[in-house]
Amino acid sequence: DAISIADLSHHVTTNFPGGLDAEQAATRLAAIVDDRFQPIVRERLERATRHSETRSRGAGGLWRSLAVLSPSFEAFYAEVERIVGVDSVATRSPRELYRAFAAFSDPRATAVLVAGANAWFEQADDWIRTVSDEPVLCLLSRDTLDTHEWVAMVLERVAFSAANWSVCVAAAVAAGRLESKRAVRGLRRAAKEKLGRIEDESRVRVLLSLV
Repeated sequence: DAISIADLSHHVTTNFPGGLDAEQAATRLAAIVDDRFQPIVRERLERATRHSETRSRGAGGLWRSLAVLSPSFEAFYAEVERIVGVDSVATRSPRELYRAFAAFSDPRATAVLVAGANAWFEQADDWIRTVSDEPVLCLLSRDTLDTHEWVAMVLERVAFSAANWSVCVAAAVAAGRLESKRAVRGLRRAAKEKLGRIEDESRVRVLLSLV
């Protein structure tokens, strides 16, 4: 049987009497969904994405839940195409949808993350961006040729600044973790330009990525 909104709230918050923040609730929801959740997840997603102003706030946990419920990447991809259109993901989608794509190892999922990461790259120098850094963070968790190439591009070409330093540090740390030979030149540049901060040891993590 389909699950109701009241049942959904009960399942998500059970054993958490102090309450959950939005991210904790989203993670909890994705961890417990089963086929009973199918109708409500789809209905809620369609409602949340009907108006652009609710796209980010109204879909917490639902995209990741849909990824869990989908029998294959093809099925998930088809649902994304139907609800928001895959071509719009890089410029319109919230962090939540990128995390859902990151649940799949399919190369087409990686391609979506790369497109989102490239959109971030185009605005890397901007203080106020129209795109999320989430596809970057998801891409950095993958050991793929695309990841190595993207990391190298960022470390070699981005003008490191307060507007982008945290993502650039994450890219440098990922390059070290992945032992990326492609990113060595960029890592040397990052070390020379003192990417990172002393107080939080991020500069040390950048230097260690060269070891």
